[in-house]
Amino acid sequence: DRVAIIDFGKLVGLGSPKELMEEHDSKNLEDVFLKITGRKILEGI
Repeated sequence: DRVAIIDFGKLVGLGSPKELMEEHDSKNLEDVFLKITGRKILEGI
């Protein structure tokens, strides 16, 4: 499986969850998102 992280219409991250977490030294995908975009994931989407 692969995950894409898109920020304001721009692809900023792509890979398996494991690859993204290792690349960004994170324990979960939410931390990866925060490191890449600098913003929290919106609640309730």
